[in-house]
Amino acid sequence: MNDRPPYEVLEDTSTLAQRAGDRVALTGKISDLPWQHLIDDVPSHPHADYFDVGRDQIVIYSREPIGETRAIRVEGTVRRVEGRSKGPSERRHTEHHLVVDGWTLAE
Repeated sequence: MNDRPPYEVLEDTSTLAQRAGDRVALTGKISDLPWQHLIDDVPSHPHADYFDVGRDQIVIYSREPIGETRAIRVEGTVRRVEGRSKGPSERRHTEHHLVVDGWTLAE
């Protein structure tokens, strides 16, 4: 018996900030044009990819390289990542990434 909640399918990334720790599914593509993002150390998921979801981009972490250029659906857990700005400011920057449990080709 599986006590874990199912993945909630999200249409976009607009609510990720309110979902840290939640299990979600997103559809998009591995990007060929990475934006600047924070990168976290996730030892269990050492492969980081930039993932385009509509007009947004997030970072996803996987156990093995994904290597797929077509649209995919990723399922995983939202992870809050915080770091300092690259500039002289002491302001903290927060992003929300996805630690991927699995993926399939999008329908």
